[in-house]
Amino acid sequence: MLDFVLTMCVAAVMGLVFKKIKVPGGMMIGAIVGVAMLNIFGDMAYMPYEGKLAAQMISGAFIGVGISREELKSFRKLLKPLSILVGCMLVLNITMGFLLYAVSDLDLLTCFFAAVPGGMSDTPIIAAEMGADGATVAVLQFVRLCAGLGVFPMFIQYYGRHETDVDKGEMRLIKTPYSHSGFALTTVVALVGGVLGKLSGVPSGTLLFALIFTIVAKQLVDGCMLPLWVRRCAQILAGAYIGTSVNQEDVRNMGRLVVPAILLVAGYFFVCIVVGKLLKKHCQFQLKEGMLCATPAGAADMALISADIGVTSPDVVVLQIARMLFAITVFPQVIYAIACLFV
Repeated sequence: MLDFVLTMCVAAVMGLVFKKIKVPGGMMIGAIVGVAMLNIFGDMAYMPYEGKLAAQMISGAFIGVGISREELKSFRKLLKPLSILVGCMLVLNITMGFLLYAVSDLDLLTCFFAAVPGGMSDTPIIAAEMGADGATVAVLQFVRLCAGLGVFPMFIQYYGRHETDVDKGEMRLIKTPYSHSGFALTTVVALVGGVLGKLSGVPSGTLLFALIFTIVAKQLVDGCMLPLWVRRCAQILAGAYIGTSVNQEDVRNMGRLVVPAILLVAGYFFVCIVVGKLLKKHCQFQLKEGMLCATPAGAADMALISADIGVTSPDVVVLQIARMLFAITVFPQVIYAIACLFV
């Protein structure tokens, strides 16, 4: 019990420190670093399996409450660009997985999950649940996120510099006001969905069922919500769980991830250009809009960054949300099935 309390304290403190210094995905990255150091130098890190289950339930619920009726309607209107985006991302995921497997000593499932265009907080815990190396996946997902936030916007602005900016409306994320009843209902729904998902035996079923149940509840009761601090707790739990799996040998072998990281970012650059041109040609998107849809960051990040480079279309946020939704629910099942065929 003492080791668990110490682990959570270290994870929380380091998570807050990394968030304070504005490291992308700082809460989770800080928790991983802090707990990994505790495990390597003190051998005192401990996180029960229930902690990972709780993190998956919260992550699924947090994504679910962000899917409003308006966004579901927008998904239907954007079926064509969504098909192009998700199709290209899935092809990238599978292709990069095999490429990373060919050039590194990582196992195939870990390579697949390293290339999943999902959430920084969600993908590593799904990977660990399915048997991949969660720590390695977290490192490569962190590289992807940093590139998406720090490099891609400048590249997109330069690449689409000759376009005339078109005002298509305001890009924004709608937040549901806090309510005790909405918070309580979401918690119960996510718990029920997560438990049923775990009992179902479906790979990553805990997160997947919590997500589906919460989306349904959100459509029935618009007040369903989770405060941001709950999401922070899930990031700390997930980071602590992954950190407990890091040992001295993993640290010594970090150099082996340099080549996979470079290839991963290069692959995302290539697909960013391809998706941008396909959406421009077939869906009347601006080139910059299409490329932003394929940028490996998040919807909230895009809403903050896009206006700075002259893109205000709300379709970018909707497609970013849809990309994340497919990456969390569909991609893991597909790549897990493929990996099982080659084991």
